[in-house]
Amino acid sequence: MARLKTMDGPVYVFDIQLHVVNHNNYPVMLTSRHYEIIDICNQVSELSGVGFLGNLPIIPPKGDFSYHNMLYFRSFTAKIKGYYTIISQSDFSEFRIDIPEFQFFADHMLN
Repeated sequence: MARLKTMDGPVYVFDIQLHVVNHNNYPVMLTSRHYEIIDICNQVSELSGVGFLGNLPIIPPKGDFSYHNMLYFRSFTAKIKGYYTIISQSDFSEFRIDIPEFQFFADHMLN
């Protein structure tokens, strides 16, 4: 977590690593992600996109995929939830995996 100073006030930057594991016996393709971000003032913003960092990763059976993401908040705490859209490579069916809500806290809030 870093804190940047802007003309509009501080911005809190969180570097997160996400890890997705394929527990299936067939490969899957991660085609999109959607996050709903709620800050301390209950302002909601959404972040959606095709693929991950410009790629459509295929995760082999029992394999995994990890990536880093930078999130910028105007408040020192926020929460996020969302989902991934996945396509089975065995029958090309599409399904969704929910991302449970989790919270971010600036370092100074933990002391």
